[in-house]
Amino acid sequence: MRTKISARPDTLLGRAEDRWQAVVVDTLDVKAAHDFHEWLEALPGVEQVDVIYVGFDEYPHTNAP
Repeated sequence: MRTKISARPDTLLGRAEDRWQAVVVDTLDVKAAHDFHEWLEALPGVEQVDVIYVGFDEYPHTNAP
């Protein structure tokens, strides 16, 4: 399961503690975040997904003056 999660370019695995695995994901929008959450929940062996932080950073526009 760790291999499958870490294979995604938008994820970073933290240290595993017992049966808990910290995962950081960086998505471009809310829909992508929801899609990732659903994908993660559907993985065999995943019993629960807790979201502990959501941040909204604004990326600079490529056409900004």
